Amino acid sequence: MRLNWLREDFMNQLDVNIARSIQVTEGLRLQFGTDFINALNNVHYQGPNTDITSANFAKITAQNNILRWIQFQMRVTF
Repeated sequence: MRLNWLREDFMNQLDVNIARSIQVTEGLRLQFGTDFINALNNVHYQGPNTDITSANFAKITAQNNILRWIQFQMRVTF
């Protein structure tokens, strides 16, 4: 019997966006931004194996998370 969804841990992840807008001239504006996905780099484990016929029964054997990811942005508005 498989009940994989039964003991799954919740996703614990912090995503952050930081942006700064600079007025260059009256009609020109620059915006710089940074996105931090999983900023604290928390690990999210898959649920334990709930197949009672498996040799890995009740063991957690893998991760199911996104590693820390940083994205830089620049936008010009005129």
